[in-house]
Amino acid sequence: MGMSNLFIRFFNLMIQRGGEYKKSLVSIDCGLTGGITILRENGEYLYYPMPREAKELDSKTLYTLLLEAKDIVIEEQFLIKEQTNQVANMTIGKNYGVILGLARATEAKIHIIHPRVWQKGYIFCPPTRRKTKKDHIILAHSLGMPKNIKSDGIADAFLISKYFEKISKIKAKSGNLSMRADEKIR
Repeated sequence: MGMSNLFIRFFNLMIQRGGEYKKSLVSIDCGLTGGITILRENGEYLYYPMPREAKELDSKTLYTLLLEAKDIVIEEQFLIKEQTNQVANMTIGKNYGVILGLARATEAKIHIIHPRVWQKGYIFCPPTRRKTKKDHIILAHSLGMPKNIKSDGIADAFLISKYFEKISKIKAKSGNLSMRADEKIR
């Protein structure tokens, strides 16, 4: 899709919404196997796998998904994983940079959230065992994500969105939307 087609879709989106196009909350679990959820103002969730072209991030499609966002919550991805090779770590860093750059280009308010912050808001499994990717999916299903979605990346994006939505409602009264690790979903 060329840049002119992107702008046409953007302006069509503005016209459809009467010029008020920035209404959605977009949550992103970075990485090629990550996911994106969009929470529209009417409470409707849209679910997307991270857009890819071959083994690369599809930045054009991602930018199109981000255009209607008022707030974008991105899971922080700066940790280097010792178990993975240097190429994988470079890819993670590159993708995170692309996602952050595209988010900034949309002029939406960007919130970077560390995985430990939003994960402390949930109880994934009994404390006697280590949580798995499947625990994230099961929890997301219990909170309303459709059962046919089996991607842990989309499940994480959904859980980030739910966490941010809850914290935003609490913080809106005080005008402070900063998120701390000790805040929990109630």
